[in-house]
Amino acid sequence: MTGNGTKGWGAYCVEDKTMVFLKEQWRVNAPGAHPEVETYKRLHRHDVRNVATAIAGGDVLGPHGYQTTLSQRIFDKEGVEVPERIQTRLVLREFGRPLETYEGPKELINVTTHALIGTIQYSPIMPLLIPI
Repeated sequence: MTGNGTKGWGAYCVEDKTMVFLKEQWRVNAPGAHPEVETYKRLHRHDVRNVATAIAGGDVLGPHGYQTTLSQRIFDKEGVEVPERIQTRLVLREFGRPLETYEGPKELINVTTHALIGTIQYSPIMPLLIPI
């Protein structure tokens, strides 16, 4: 594996009896890199609006430590630099909906505008989220 291998599913939360979004990916194992759930927590601590609510997440532990890739070892032998990756998961309270369920372009533009507001509000605090 040389990419993030991102996958997402709808999942049922037995605790809340609600649908949630479960995301799985392989993040780079490097100094300063962290599970995506940490980014969501920081955004919420800084009161960034219109950001999904992370209810669980983190790096996946296997029987011998964190679940990591092995493919970089093969590439290293060929002289190609590919970083090791760690499997990580994220559970979001908000669960999206299919595009065809929107009433029309106006509703879809409204939702997109809310996402942009969160992005714009996030921009000034970005240096606080990314360690130097």
